[in-house]
Amino acid sequence: MIHGDGARDVPPDARYDRIIATASVRRVPPLWLERCRIGGILVVPLKGTLAGGMIARLTKLPDGSAVGRILHTPAAFMPLKTGTEVKVPVPGIPDSPARQAALSGRVLDDWTFSFFAQLHMPRSLVRTYGRSDDGLHVTTLYDPADGSATRTEDMPEAPPLVTATGPRDLWAPMEEVHQLWRRLNRPRREWFSIEATPAEQTVAYTAPDGRIHRWTL
Repeated sequence: MIHGDGARDVPPDARYDRIIATASVRRVPPLWLERCRIGGILVVPLKGTLAGGMIARLTKLPDGSAVGRILHTPAAFMPLKTGTEVKVPVPGIPDSPARQAALSGRVLDDWTFSFFAQLHMPRSLVRTYGRSDDGLHVTTLYDPADGSATRTEDMPEAPPLVTATGPRDLWAPMEEVHQLWRRLNRPRREWFSIEATPAEQTVAYTAPDGRIHRWTL
């Protein structure tokens, strides 16, 4: 029994045949990869700020990497906490100017798409969502790295509206990513492979035309 931070407080001589996490992480902690024996299995829930939780099952290889696939089952595990997290407040966004959106923020409720979208967005991205006074869906994206903030708000009997402040409209790349997701035949969770090495972690998808698409976690 170890009482401590599960991502860091592991005895230096510990080696494991199985590592099964019941809290989600953005990437596989390097220490877990290091302490898993060759041939051992890691089962790790992966989750970013856009929701889209997935479970990865990886096998440790002799070269120190681990490879596997994303499982079909979605994951709703709470994030692994280190005790040093600081909640990032999302700033208010002025009501104008605004543009029509090609997508409602509700598209991120689809965990298959939101995981795919997470692969294309900054790691620092913060998402909040809720309902307007009219009971309509509102999603806000905020990147504290450059202060960009974007609100996507459903309208009654009209296309959603996007209002942005800061240097970037954060919903524009989301619309582009959704088009790519559709062109790739709306890839399901279990169609993605995953590889974790001491240097980098990537997710890959092989399209029907044989082209391999790869993203860094």
